[in-house]
Amino acid sequence: MAIQFRCPGCSNPIEVDDPYAGQSAQCPYCRRVVAVPLQSEMAPLSPPAARPAQGVEWGAAPPVAGPPPPPGALHVGPSETPRERAARTFANYALICALLAVGLLGASVFDMFRFALAEVSRHPESQPSQRWFREIAQTYRPPAWVPATSIGMAFFGAVGLALSLVSLSQSTRRNWRAVVSLVVCGLLATCCAVGVLTSAGS
Repeated sequence: MAIQFRCPGCSNPIEVDDPYAGQSAQCPYCRRVVAVPLQSEMAPLSPPAARPAQGVEWGAAPPVAGPPPPPGALHVGPSETPRERAARTFANYALICALLAVGLLGASVFDMFRFALAEVSRHPESQPSQRWFREIAQTYRPPAWVPATSIGMAFFGAVGLALSLVSLSQSTRRNWRAVVSLVVCGLLATCCAVGVLTSAGS
């Protein structure tokens, strides 16, 4: 005797054979994996009145359909291994660190740009040149929060770089978050290193 119940996702009726009671099955309508009850939860469905299909003559043999796949034979995608789950988590954190580092860098650049615009409006007769930009850089006195953003940028960039490397070493699939974080944090680390070397040389 078949077991009849309704899918909890789409409420469509499902009918499976008795051997699959208590197992998992896939709804043929919404593809949701549901648990088969031990007994029917619905009244037996009355068969509809028989009538010939359109285009089929009386007395003709009915079309033969292949047997439906058993409900227990589910086609589920490849499950995510713990290693892949850890790689995805590291990649997400690395991307967050990269975005925070870029945001802090943008705040520092914005304050310097604001100072340069103020100098231009104060001395409109000055012609922009390399010497003029050097003088502005020498007279620029950043507020107290700018060094803090630089430290934060370096910290988040280093953490994002380390997390992206760990994620790429653990991942066996395409991991675009880790790649983007690696590129962004690598560029930020290169800029910081160049800035430190330039400051030390001058």
